Amino acid sequence: MERLFHLIYRYRAFILFLFLEYLSFVLIKNRTIYQQTKIVKAGIEISGRIKSSTSNVSEYLNLKEHNKELQVENAKLRELLAQRANSPNQSPRGDRPPSVLQQYYYVPAEVINNSTNRFNNYLTLNKGAIHGIKPNMAVIGSKGIIGKVESVSSNYSTVVSVLHTGYYVASKITPSGIQATLKWDAESSEKSRLLYVPRHLKINPGDTVKTSGFNAVFPPEVDIGVISGVELSEDATFYDLRVKLFTNFNSIKHVYLVGNRLREEKLELEQELSNE
Repeated sequence: MERLFHLIYRYRAFILFLFLEYLSFVLIKNRTIYQQTKIVKAGIEISGRIKSSTSNVSEYLNLKEHNKELQVENAKLRELLAQRANSPNQSPRGDRPPSVLQQYYYVPAEVINNSTNRFNNYLTLNKGAIHGIKPNMAVIGSKGIIGKVESVSSNYSTVVSVLHTGYYVASKITPSGIQATLKWDAESSEKSRLLYVPRHLKINPGDTVKTSGFNAVFPPEVDIGVISGVELSEDATFYDLRVKLFTNFNSIKHVYLVGNRLREEKLELEQELSNE
């Protein structure tokens, strides 16, 4: 007991301080509504900040899953837009077969490998045969064309990039509708060339280049880029046209594979005509 009294006496100032602090807090809390309100508000503010920080961390951790959900939703929206494009107002939807209304379908995928600094560049996607992916499906991004599927395994697929010196894309210039062919010249990952545009046609820098849909790979009207350079030699038959690509091939993360349900029918018919 003597030791207890000695300890209390030794720390008497600190114990008195704690008691007075507690007494002041009780008096402040119970004395006025204003002071009570301030204390409650402070508690709510601290609690709100903690919950907000926790929510932000949770949203960041779930960001990848949210992106996947958005990709699936965007794929459905693209398919609906393609259906609407195939069903003009003057032709009721009921007059057209479902195969025409749903000619194109979209599958979201992620890029897991990509090259841009070679003469012939490729991408690898995380979707394959088990996801319905087939060779020659178009690959597009949020800003424009990317390439076409070359080979497929169970879970992966490789894509011939538009940045490939041996790959040609059937294109057209809008709003004029002039037909042309896009082919990369390996000079820059941001630009390509447009071939076979006759010199007698009027070409304007800034005109938009889109897919024509003639090669049964890309749907029509998919963005490619804008004409950034127009050159014409005196003895040349065709223009030398440069195209600024919309897609930034150095930062591709998410893409859509586009399937054409009528592709085989079109190719078979064209093959029959070529054999005649």
